[in-house]
Amino acid sequence: MAVKQYGFPHQTRTDKGTETLLMAECQMRFREAEEGRQLAVSDCHLFGTSVRNIRIESWWSWLVSVQTGPWREMFLSYAKTGNKWEKIAIQYLYMDLIRRDCAHFVKVHNTHRIRSQRKRPYLPTGKLTTLYHAPEEPVINHAK
Repeated sequence: MAVKQYGFPHQTRTDKGTETLLMAECQMRFREAEEGRQLAVSDCHLFGTSVRNIRIESWWSWLVSVQTGPWREMFLSYAKTGNKWEKIAIQYLYMDLIRRDCAHFVKVHNTHRIRSQRKRPYLPTGKLTTLYHAPEEPVINHAK
Protein backbone atom coordinates (compact mmCIF):
# COMPACT_ATOMS: atom_id res chain seq x y z
CA MET A 1 0.00 0.00 0.00
CA ALA A 2 2.86 2.36 0.80
CA VAL A 3 4.52 1.69 -2.57
CA LYS A 4 1.20 2.28 -4.30
CA GLN A 5 0.75 5.57 -2.52
CA TYR A 6 4.32 6.90 -2.46
CA GLY A 7 6.23 4.83 -5.03
CA PHE A 8 9.43 2.86 -4.46
CA PRO A 9 11.97 4.37 -2.07
CA HIS A 10 14.93 6.04 -3.73
CA GLN A 11 17.32 4.08 -1.50
CA THR A 12 17.12 1.42 1.16
CA ARG A 13 19.68 0.76 3.90
CA THR A 14 20.56 -2.41 5.80
CA ASP A 15 23.48 -4.05 7.51
CA LYS A 16 25.59 -6.56 5.59
CA GLY A 17 23.65 -9.64 6.71
CA THR A 18 23.25 -12.53 4.33
CA GLU A 19 19.48 -12.09 4.17
CA THR A 20 19.81 -8.49 2.99
CA LEU A 21 21.53 -9.26 -0.31
CA LEU A 22 18.24 -10.34 -1.87
CA MET A 23 16.55 -7.20 -0.59
CA ALA A 24 19.30 -5.03 -2.11
CA GLU A 25 18.96 -6.76 -5.47
CA CYS A 26 15.16 -6.41 -5.41
CA GLN A 27 15.50 -2.71 -4.65
CA MET A 28 17.90 -2.33 -7.59
CA ARG A 29 15.56 -4.21 -9.96
CA PHE A 30 12.54 -2.15 -8.87
CA ARG A 31 14.45 1.09 -9.43
CA GLU A 32 15.75 -0.12 -12.81
CA ALA A 33 12.21 -0.92 -13.94
CA GLU A 34 10.98 2.42 -12.67
CA GLU A 35 13.76 4.47 -14.31
CA GLY A 36 14.17 2.33 -17.44
CA ARG A 37 17.94 2.11 -17.18
CA GLN A 38 20.59 -0.14 -15.65
CA LEU A 39 21.78 0.81 -12.17
CA ALA A 40 24.43 -0.39 -9.74
CA VAL A 41 23.31 -1.74 -6.37
CA SER A 42 25.15 1.16 -4.71
CA ASP A 43 22.85 3.59 -6.56
CA CYS A 44 19.81 2.11 -4.80
CA HIS A 45 20.91 0.46 -1.59
CA LEU A 46 23.32 1.37 1.18
CA PHE A 47 25.08 -1.21 3.32
CA GLY A 48 26.17 0.01 6.71
CA THR A 49 26.52 -0.90 10.33
CA SER A 50 23.46 -1.86 12.26
CA VAL A 51 23.30 0.19 15.44
CA ARG A 52 19.57 -0.09 16.13
CA ASN A 53 19.02 -3.84 16.01
CA ILE A 54 21.72 -5.09 18.36
CA ARG A 55 19.23 -6.88 20.60
CA ILE A 56 17.56 -8.87 17.83
CA GLU A 57 20.94 -9.74 16.32
CA SER A 58 22.03 -10.98 19.74
CA TRP A 59 18.82 -13.02 20.02
CA TRP A 60 19.38 -14.61 16.58
CA SER A 61 22.99 -15.38 17.48
CA TRP A 62 21.84 -17.05 20.70
CA LEU A 63 19.14 -19.04 18.84
CA VAL A 64 21.65 -20.29 16.28
CA SER A 65 24.41 -21.16 18.75
CA VAL A 66 22.16 -22.83 21.33
CA GLN A 67 19.26 -24.23 19.36
CA THR A 68 19.56 -24.48 15.60
CA GLY A 69 23.36 -24.65 15.26
CA PRO A 70 23.71 -28.21 16.55
CA TRP A 71 20.93 -29.39 14.21
CA ARG A 72 22.59 -27.63 11.28
CA GLU A 73 25.95 -29.24 12.06
CA MET A 74 24.32 -32.66 12.23
CA PHE A 75 22.60 -32.20 8.86
CA LEU A 76 25.81 -30.90 7.28
CA SER A 77 27.66 -33.99 8.49
CA TYR A 78 24.93 -36.20 7.00
CA ALA A 79 25.13 -34.27 3.74
CA LYS A 80 28.83 -35.07 3.46
CA THR A 81 28.37 -38.79 4.04
CA GLY A 82 25.00 -39.51 2.40
CA ASN A 83 23.00 -38.65 -0.65
CA LYS A 84 20.35 -35.94 -0.85
CA TRP A 85 17.48 -38.41 -0.37
CA GLU A 86 18.94 -39.62 2.91
CA LYS A 87 19.31 -36.01 4.02
CA ILE A 88 15.69 -35.24 3.12
CA ALA A 89 14.47 -38.34 4.97
CA ILE A 90 16.49 -37.43 8.08
CA GLN A 91 15.19 -33.85 8.01
CA TYR A 92 11.65 -35.17 7.75
CA LEU A 93 12.20 -37.48 10.72
CA TYR A 94 13.69 -34.72 12.89
CA MET A 95 11.41 -31.83 11.85
CA ASP A 96 8.97 -32.24 14.77
CA LEU A 97 11.88 -32.30 17.24
CA ILE A 98 13.42 -29.19 15.68
CA ARG A 99 10.10 -27.35 15.81
CA ARG A 100 9.61 -28.40 19.44
CA ASP A 101 13.10 -27.21 20.39
CA CYS A 102 12.63 -23.86 18.63
CA ALA A 103 9.20 -23.35 20.25
CA HIS A 104 10.74 -24.09 23.65
CA PHE A 105 13.52 -21.55 23.01
CA VAL A 106 10.95 -18.89 22.08
CA LYS A 107 8.83 -19.71 25.15
CA VAL A 108 11.83 -19.38 27.46
CA HIS A 109 12.77 -16.09 25.85
CA ASN A 110 9.23 -14.71 26.03
CA THR A 111 8.91 -15.54 29.72
CA HIS A 112 12.12 -13.86 30.85
CA ARG A 113 11.77 -10.64 32.83
CA ILE A 114 12.69 -7.29 31.33
CA ARG A 115 14.35 -5.22 34.02
CA SER A 116 13.75 -1.52 34.50
CA GLN A 117 16.37 0.79 33.06
CA ARG A 118 17.62 3.68 35.15
CA LYS A 119 18.04 6.10 32.23
CA ARG A 120 14.80 5.05 30.50
CA PRO A 121 12.09 4.79 33.16
CA TYR A 122 9.35 5.07 30.52
CA LEU A 123 10.14 1.61 29.07
CA PRO A 124 7.82 -1.20 30.13
CA THR A 125 9.13 -3.88 32.46
CA GLY A 126 7.97 -7.40 33.18
CA LYS A 127 7.64 -10.63 31.22
CA LEU A 128 7.24 -10.32 27.45
CA THR A 129 4.17 -12.55 27.20
CA THR A 130 2.41 -10.62 29.96
CA LEU A 131 3.28 -7.27 28.41
CA TYR A 132 2.04 -8.43 25.02
CA HIS A 133 -1.22 -10.09 26.07
CA ALA A 134 -2.22 -7.93 29.05
CA PRO A 135 -0.49 -4.55 29.06
CA GLU A 136 -1.21 -2.48 32.17
CA GLU A 137 -1.62 0.66 30.10
CA PRO A 138 -1.76 1.52 26.41
CA VAL A 139 1.55 1.55 24.59
CA ILE A 140 2.95 5.06 24.15
CA ASN A 141 4.93 5.95 21.05
CA HIS A 142 8.13 7.53 22.46
CA ALA A 143 9.62 8.02 19.00
CA LYS A 144 7.81 11.37 18.55
